[in-house]
Amino acid sequence: MGQLFDYLPRFFSVSDNIYIKLVGPGEPIRLMNSPAPDLKPSWSPDGRMVAFLRFSSQVEAGLFRVPALGGAERKLAYINFPLLKGLGSSSHSWTPDGKWIAFGGRPTVNDGPGIWSIPVED
Repeated sequence: MGQLFDYLPRFFSVSDNIYIKLVGPGEPIRLMNSPAPDLKPSWSPDGRMVAFLRFSSQVEAGLFRVPALGGAERKLAYINFPLLKGLGSSSHSWTPDGKWIAFGGRPTVNDGPGIWSIPVED
């Protein structure tokens, strides 16, 4: 697969996106083409997938995963962050075996805040 790294544009705007850049010459590859802000990328332990948050408002996001070099994305969960007040405190992390992603927040507005985990595959 070669060596990769991910980065975000320096300034956030309505069209925030995640890019993948192969080490060496060449232009970065835009991973998704969504008009919604895609933020907080996180590599899977094996480097084949990237998990990220797609924000639909300051307090609501979808947790997605996509192949590291692009492809079909899959929504894993809806997350509500009413107590976290937006982008700054939200986070997620892969388990070492790559089978689960843990995240802080509320899966729905009726759930209490906490740390939740969801399977990456069906």
